[in-house]
Amino acid sequence: MVAAVWWFFTLIMVSSYTANLAAFLTKETPQPHFTNVYELVANQHKHQISWGAKYGGSTVDFFKKKKHIKEFEIIAQYMDEHIHEVLVNNSIDGVIKAEEENYAFFMEITSIEYEIQRRCNLTAVGDLLDEKSYGIAMKKNSSYRNIFSRAILQLQQTGKLADLKRRWWEERRGGGLCSDDEDSGEATALGWKNVSGVFWVTIGGTLLACVSVFIELYLHVLKESIKNKTPWKYTLIEELKFYFNFSGMVKPVIKPSNADSNEPE
Repeated sequence: MVAAVWWFFTLIMVSSYTANLAAFLTKETPQPHFTNVYELVANQHKHQISWGAKYGGSTVDFFKKKKHIKEFEIIAQYMDEHIHEVLVNNSIDGVIKAEEENYAFFMEITSIEYEIQRRCNLTAVGDLLDEKSYGIAMKKNSSYRNIFSRAILQLQQTGKLADLKRRWWEERRGGGLCSDDEDSGEATALGWKNVSGVFWVTIGGTLLACVSVFIELYLHVLKESIKNKTPWKYTLIEELKFYFNFSGMVKPVIKPSNADSNEPE
């Protein structure tokens, strides 16, 4: 019975692994049309991709100032030629346009990170094209300048700013909705809840097999003690000695008790 239970356990585990592996191999992960701005320009006509930004924003000016880079010049020229089709009045319109059309929207990474936490069919593609810093404008030689600077640096060093961003970007107001996206290319690991039933069946089967062994041993000892006219305890000890004597291959014959052997025929 122990062998049968172990065979059943092995069969279920191998079947579960094979099924999970087959699901992973047959799962098709959609490939993006581009992974950076250079591939965006190169694959524009192939995949009929349009791009744009906020009308009158700094992003449009950024591409116009980078005309020494061929791809950036093409991006700026395309937005100038299709100004009414690809430039939007605000970032929300650009996000919605990216959701509904084959459209790439250029915007600040902070805003992108906020949106992709709430809109699971959007993603950030490529590295940063530019990096800018923000500050708090104050009157020249203001007495509050050093106070604000020290406070901001302290918040940054203690991780408070990162905690605030995580709270409001990933936790509050619908944030974190897309953190556990099931469309990732990784295989889903088999957890305890997936295979716990197999382990419980194996444990139960092993315990049942042990009980069956003890019952079988008891009946065998009882039969041998009656057959050889020996005490049950003596027969049990002899049987156990043979079971645990791994070097012995021949089972000795249990002799009848002295009282029975001296009886006249």
